[in-house]
Formats: sequence, C-alpha cells, structure tokens
Amino acid sequence: MLKNRTRDQIKKKFSFNPLDLKVINKRVAKDEEVFEPYSQPDVSAYTVVPNYLEPPAFSTIKPIKICLFQIVVDSLHPFLLYFLQQENGIADFITFLSFDRGRDKKKLKPEAIDFLTTLLPRAVIDYAGFLEMPETNVLIFKYADAAGVDYKQTPANYYWATAHEIFNLKRVIEWPVSSTVVVPFFQSNPEFLIVKNADEVIYETPVVGYYQANRAPSRIELMDIYREIMPDFTAIGKCYFFNQETSKAELNCVERPIMRVALFLRRAGLESNISSPADFHSFVLSSNKGKYGITHYAQHTPLSYH
Repeated sequence: MLKNRTRDQIKKKFSFNPLDLKVINKRVAKDEEVFEPYSQPDVSAYTVVPNYLEPPAFSTIKPIKICLFQIVVDSLHPFLLYFLQQENGIADFITFLSFDRGRDKKKLKPEAIDFLTTLLPRAVIDYAGFLEMPETNVLIFKYADAAGVDYKQTPANYYWATAHEIFNLKRVIEWPVSSTVVVPFFQSNPEFLIVKNADEVIYETPVVGYYQANRAPSRIELMDIYREIMPDFTAIGKCYFFNQETSKAELNCVERPIMRVALFLRRAGLESNISSPADFHSFVLSSNKGKYGITHYAQHTPLSYH
C-alpha cells in the first residue's frame, strides 16, 4: 500500500538522515534477535510517492524520464530499489522517447508501461505518480509483481539501485548517479527513500557490499557466501565479509565473480569502538579497503552478479 503525507509533516518527522548508521542503531532494540525473513512478507510496507496516483499534470513539455521502483518484501526487511539506466557512464532514470513528448496525457501512462515491458517482459507495472522538475518531467511507476524481480534477467546497462547507493554513495557500482536528475529528485523527496509499515515504523535501509568468490561456481546463480575469519580482524570472530567498494578489474575477473548485495547492518559496531563484538550484529571496518562484516546469513540479499 502506498500513502502520501504532506511535505511539512514529513520534514518535521524525518529531520534526520534516515540512512545514518547512528539512527539505524537507535531503531534496533537490543533484545531484538530475529534473523529470518518474514514467512509472510509485509505487504503493508509503503513509501511516499510524489503526486501519488494523480494523473500527470505537467505544465510544460520537457524531456521525459521514468522512475521505476519496487519494494522488496522477500528479505529480512522490506526495502526500496530503483531501476536506473547506465548511459554514457552515468546512472540515470530511464529515458522515455514519447512520440509527442507527453502532449497527449491520456496516452502517456499506457505508452510508458508498454515501453517498460519491452525492458522487463514479464513485469507487472502500475502507475504511481509524477514529478515536474526544472528541465525534466518524471513519470513514476511501481514494479508490483509480488513474485519479485529476477535480477539475472535485468537487461545490460540497467541496474536495480538501492537508496544507499543513490543518496549516500551517489554511485551505482562504478557509475556516478545523475547529479542533474536523480540526485535533485530525491533531495526534494527524501520520504521516497524510506519504507514504513502500517504502524509508521521505519524499516532499516540496507547498505551495499560486494562479495568476491574464491572460484567461479558451475552456475553464477549458485554463488553463495561463507563465514570466515579475517586476519586483520580476528577479535570479532567468524563473519560474512563484504567489500564496501569494487573495481573494474574485480568486475571483469571471470575466475572470481562478484555478487553485489544489500546488507542489513542492524546494530553496527565501528572499527574504532569494537570492544565487545557480541554486542553487535555487524561491523563497519574502514581499513583493508573497507569492509562490512555481518553475523547472520539472513542479513544479506543478492542484487546482481558480475
């Protein structure tokens, strides 16, 4: 279910950065130790979409972009993904080449859905809202298929990006996020980066990490993560470790493929103050290229394979 709130209410209630680690840690109760995905996904999870379900009311004709999003519910917690196109080295919303640039507003929504299904043929896509920006008109659609996305079938040069990548890193894998469309879009709509449930509880926003296999599996979709002890961090014991960044060389290494994953840190310990490892669900390690360590398998959700 999607809902809208007035901008004043949202800004008053969410005056903090919802992706900040300190905020995340405050939202996790110390006695909350459930680490299994929901047996019945929270279908009430929602985000705040600009001009929710209002028909496009663009005042002027401009180039059209499409923001396609989904709320992933078959994970430890529901979280948001946005479908971005990599073009000329920039990750951006999808370019929609409307025949009349949106002059016939009645045809705009069905034409855009038809276009999206050429990219994701089995997708169930619903219209969600719109936003007019200074130089671009943005149509917003929701990937509504309850079965979720088959990320292995995502077309080349298209990526499902997390709020963490767009808002914090401003980079998806190795491509910077568009500073003229995508970043201003979310800066003016920070509530569209947050997922809440019917009780107005904010779900944790996952960060993104990269796991490099020791050797290529027989099929890349069989790639899995394994617990290990990191030589530089033996004090925290066995964890599932992920690099905070990756490189072109690692992405192009056929012998050792990479899995890009969403990570729920929950109660995170920073490298500078990990005196009692048992008090934490994860660890943020800045040395040795920068790593995340998680203690439970269910804290990760695969996003793409490279």
